[in-house]
Amino acid sequence: WRHERKGDRLVVGVEPFGDLSPAAKRGVEEEADRLAGFLGGRLELAWR
Repeated sequence: WRHERKGDRLVVGVEPFGDLSPAAKRGVEEEADRLAGFLGGRLELAWR
């Protein structure tokens, strides 16, 4: 993934190599949310 700060948002773009299971997607979302909390931004998650 890649992340970029845009004002008060943290935009996290995720481009998986293949299909992800629902559990794996939830895991990515949880980790991205933790990253946003750590960096002090509001998460905006973009699947590519």
